[in-house]
Amino acid sequence: MSSVGRIGLAAFAGLLGAMIIISAFGMEIFTGSHDDLEAREMNYIGFNDLIEIDGVNFTVTWEEMSENSTEYPEEHSRHGWAFDSEEGVFIHFEGHSGGKTWTYDLETNTWKDMKPTTSPSVERANAGMAYDPVNEKTVLFGDWRGGSATDDTWAYDYDTNNWTEMNPTTSPRKRNNMGFVFVEDRACFIMYGGQDYSSFLSDTWFYWYGNNTWWNPTTTGTPGNRAGHSMAYHESLDRIVMIGGGVNGDSNDTWMFDIDNLTWSRQYPFTAPSERSKHSMSYDPNSELVLLFGGGVGSTQYNDLWGFDGIDWHQLTTAVKPATRSNTEMGYDTAQEKLVLFGGEDPNSDYQKDDVWVLTIEKEEWLRIDTDADQYYPGNLVNTTIESNVDANVTIEVADPDDASFIIEKVVGDVFTFTIPKGSELGNYTIYATIDGGNVTANCTFELLKYVPPEFEFLEIVFPSSVSLGDTFTVSVKVSNPFDEEKEVYLTLQVHGPGRMPVPVEVELVDIDAESTLEQDLSVEIPDDYDAGSWTFQVNLMEELPRNGGHSLVSYDGMFTVN
Repeated sequence: MSSVGRIGLAAFAGLLGAMIIISAFGMEIFTGSHDDLEAREMNYIGFNDLIEIDGVNFTVTWEEMSENSTEYPEEHSRHGWAFDSEEGVFIHFEGHSGGKTWTYDLETNTWKDMKPTTSPSVERANAGMAYDPVNEKTVLFGDWRGGSATDDTWAYDYDTNNWTEMNPTTSPRKRNNMGFVFVEDRACFIMYGGQDYSSFLSDTWFYWYGNNTWWNPTTTGTPGNRAGHSMAYHESLDRIVMIGGGVNGDSNDTWMFDIDNLTWSRQYPFTAPSERSKHSMSYDPNSELVLLFGGGVGSTQYNDLWGFDGIDWHQLTTAVKPATRSNTEMGYDTAQEKLVLFGGEDPNSDYQKDDVWVLTIEKEEWLRIDTDADQYYPGNLVNTTIESNVDANVTIEVADPDDASFIIEKVVGDVFTFTIPKGSELGNYTIYATIDGGNVTANCTFELLKYVPPEFEFLEIVFPSSVSLGDTFTVSVKVSNPFDEEKEVYLTLQVHGPGRMPVPVEVELVDIDAESTLEQDLSVEIPDDYDAGSWTFQVNLMEELPRNGGHSLVSYDGMFTVN
């Protein structure tokens, strides 16, 4: 619905009261069972690669990059792949064969053979590798080579173009096919499990490059012995997510690791990828999803894409995608804001691969609006909650039952508050919200009802029968709340002398407990320059003050004498 044509009816905008509340929109971490989690509606839109997850639309696109370098790696799998955010390039250490160190620049789509003077040994496969932006080093641990594994720790410095063997005092057992990630807030690498050729492991290790220290803490809970699993750090949840792998490489259980509390907790999503191992995972901050691609079980290979939001896995279906593969790596380019996948293998086809694929996930503009109730009375305040992923003004428009607008206002914030004018037509109202500069709109409705006062009751009012000019005295009020919920109300007192303006009395904002009685004292001072005689008073309990369109919930009138 357009706002054009409604502007001339905005005369009531003077009644508008605005309030802005800044709030955070976060995600709940679920560690219980299906019975503890309310079912959520999930829609998947299969055309144009548009995916809807929990009411948010995403455009998901895979693009294969054409070769644009005179030199580039040959087909590779089981390699190391980490994004150097300082230099804006991926560091690639050849895996199943080779042993070279390469960089890949997505912006220019170019490869470079770095030819460092010192390198880890060749024929190194399925090692753990990740980049440390705090110390600006790429760290590699372990490998699989000729029926055995290693336990050496290496660090690569792009500026010096050199690998250094770290030789820490304590090291984890030899292994490969482990989970290995870096957590920037803790400036440490975290590793879980893996395989020492014949033995499967279930230990958790931390590594700090800064002091070259490995630490094996005692954790609560464990995903058990496994190799071929994948891990990624979910930044917005501050949790490490793990899925798949196992002793037989055929599991699909999902786990999360609480770093501060050293706790592994199994998750129970409604949907999940099928059983697999040697898949690739990375976190995408644009969608706030941990993304999983490919992997396989035996000769069965996959090329499906999944996203984990902290509660459930969502399959992201695209028309174009990489071929089936496992033993590939995927990383996030923070400069280009895209995920990049390289190589892998599929024993059913051409085995090892040398293709580069770029994954882009973009949030579509979305807007939601809701009210704090669906029924109101004339004079009530209406709070509209606004949620959007766009940092822009939102135009609010309210239409009455005749589709005529009485409020049009631009707001910034999460809550917009307005007053329904007294005397407004009863019936259904619609609130429209539109993101400025776009065509994204949302609306919600509420019903305006004839006001029926709640049954509050004054049980007792103690007012002196006579006072003198200049006196200060106390009025005691006792009022009952029959409702089963606490009420926030205003207690007001008006005192009138003969032919004079009311004596000002301070208003009390009070909370009345559910199904209880409130006792309150109001202090009154009679000015000594007023006239003696018969005076009147009125005690009111109000939802809102009169200047905000408030109405009296219960009222009491009386008289007293001033000498």
